[in-house]
Amino acid sequence: MAQVVLIRHVRPETQRIKARISKMISDHAGANTWWDPNSLPSWLTEECFVHRIQPLLAGKKVREIAEAIRVSQPYVPVADRP
Repeated sequence: MAQVVLIRHVRPETQRIKARISKMISDHAGANTWWDPNSLPSWLTEECFVHRIQPLLAGKKVREIAEAIRVSQPYVPVADRP
């Protein structure tokens, strides 16, 4: 398992890849700075998400959800599946 983690942390091979990773990290940091949980609608609670939204996502592919909400696949909210 440790080797799997290391695969994703290999040094970038080119300046272009380094630049892309740097921009992505910067974009994520900016988004996290400006995101305000108080801006969410009052009806959007964890309970609502778990019981109403997550079941609708169960039949979708992670890639489809990521594209729809414009995030990378690791950020897709998927339920733990047996």
